[in-house]
Amino acid sequence: MQAITNAPYPNRIQLTCSPYVGPFVQDGSPPVPFDPARDLEFYVDGVLQPVQSSYFDAVNNRYLVYMSGTFNLQGFIQVIYHIPNPPFVDANSSMLGGFATVASYVPSSDVVTNPLMVLSANPTEVFPFTPYAYLLWITEGVPMVGITGTNGLHVGPMGPSGVYTMLSTWSSFSGIITLTLTGYNSYPSDPILVGSPPEPLTTTATIFVNSLNYLLLEDSTELWLEDGTPIFLES
Repeated sequence: MQAITNAPYPNRIQLTCSPYVGPFVQDGSPPVPFDPARDLEFYVDGVLQPVQSSYFDAVNNRYLVYMSGTFNLQGFIQVIYHIPNPPFVDANSSMLGGFATVASYVPSSDVVTNPLMVLSANPTEVFPFTPYAYLLWITEGVPMVGITGTNGLHVGPMGPSGVYTMLSTWSSFSGIITLTLTGYNSYPSDPILVGSPPEPLTTTATIFVNSLNYLLLEDSTELWLEDGTPIFLES
């Protein structure tokens, strides 16, 4: 799923439903329809936004949600959904999983003619004693993605925007890892093709692993050395 804002609508967020097929309903007698004002939380630059109205656009398989006032269309916009009990399901009876999406901005139109992707890694340099790298990706017109790395990382399918925590054992490795984000219409058999001749839509990011020497003390404390020079401890 993807949240999109654009210039012609200063108070609107569109929530595309793919790979689900809307509208969403909750089991009941009668079934309870999905209501973005009740079932979603919209934050713009950290401030919760009240919803004025919404409706399901069946032609484009999306919910159009209008806030009570205008907001920064290019701000940091988050859409959060918590799974209730019983859960909502789509038109194919697929359960709607919980999600938190970051909205993207399209300057002038609802239609994204050129699929775009951005991948970043934070931090870009990791050490064995802080072995985490967070991969953040945001896309336009890309239903799902997969990520591979020259260190053997292979994850997917994942949503069009998100965060992945990359954790590995760096202590025996030092060097550059190249990470490749690939866009898919359907994972993994139908990558999005662009250019001439057509090639899969990809973007990359790199992280540098700095494997330092260390001593393992009797209490299992790891003492790290900057250049391999022995450190002598006084009792």
